Amino acid sequence: MAAANAHPASTNHRETPDFIDAQYSEAVVLFATMDNVSDWWTGFVEPAYREEWTARFGWSEEDHEWVDRYAEYRNRTYVDPTQGLDMGTSPDGLFASSSATSEATDPLATYMVGKRDIDAALDGLEAFASPTDAEMLLGFYRHFEPNWRALLLDSNAVSQQAAKLEQDFNTERVRPFLDAVAAFYKVEDIGTFDIFFTRMPSGARIRAEVIAGNVLILHAPENLSYDAIGWDEIVAHEIVHHISSRQDTASKRAMTDRFLAICPVERNSRRLWVLEEPLAVSIGQAAYSKMVLGKELDPRSNWYANPWIDISARLIARRVIGALQKGVALEDTQIVEEAADRCATLTFISENM
Repeated sequence: MAAANAHPASTNHRETPDFIDAQYSEAVVLFATMDNVSDWWTGFVEPAYREEWTARFGWSEEDHEWVDRYAEYRNRTYVDPTQGLDMGTSPDGLFASSSATSEATDPLATYMVGKRDIDAALDGLEAFASPTDAEMLLGFYRHFEPNWRALLLDSNAVSQQAAKLEQDFNTERVRPFLDAVAAFYKVEDIGTFDIFFTRMPSGARIRAEVIAGNVLILHAPENLSYDAIGWDEIVAHEIVHHISSRQDTASKRAMTDRFLAICPVERNSRRLWVLEEPLAVSIGQAAYSKMVLGKELDPRSNWYANPWIDISARLIARRVIGALQKGVALEDTQIVEEAADRCATLTFISENM
């Protein structure tokens, strides 16, 4: 592993050997499939699920009535306390928040990822939700059952990907990297990460869905092999967010103020775009590639789909990797100021184009 001996001795090791637990759960596949098929939140769910379902099984008026009931429940119970935070005053500022608890954000998803067996999940709905909601959810899943059962039979290839990811990620090559990330953010307890693989229609865009900060659902298109996707880099990116969210709030606020003093972005801007996400790309993709995979991330490749984040990450990547290799914490560097300066430049360019 490149630069492994440049890392300082760490005190962050867990007592158990594995940092991530990657697995396949039919209950999670059921939840992810039907949540997207329902199309309950345009722009949030993946439309390819409904398109595949309609092409394969058709779509009836009764189907539509059931997804309307489900959508009403989801819109009523899904609440994200991190939305609408003022980056100028909130404790988390420009960084990922640790306040997105499972109970407060997505109770149904949290319930389903806690179940390994579909029958147990469906039988336990009455203990999880109100009698009215439990009856609706059970009716929803039972109505579509013949078809989602058929889709589960097509998920065998996806079920093998969890074992491959865990084998790739829980190695000694990764441990020093994770410890360096923890030191970079001054986080002593990096916690654990539960990862579930679920099937996705062929040709759909790859998706990683985080629940409660430390549960990750990976939507794997059925036409792409494990090696064609690079799941380890995607997971590394999300783990960076996970560790970043556990930073001391006073440090988050102080670094945010340092950033906004140079680049006073609009308060209604996407607060994670300007610092949190570029850091996750420069660490989870660029640093992971160099320090774990032993190769530079190809500068000709697309590091991130959003151009602003992609450019910002590239501009700070070298300094970030150097800090990780030397064991220097983010708040003790000028990376925040450098990112803010690049932000100010990009803002000026975008406003004058």
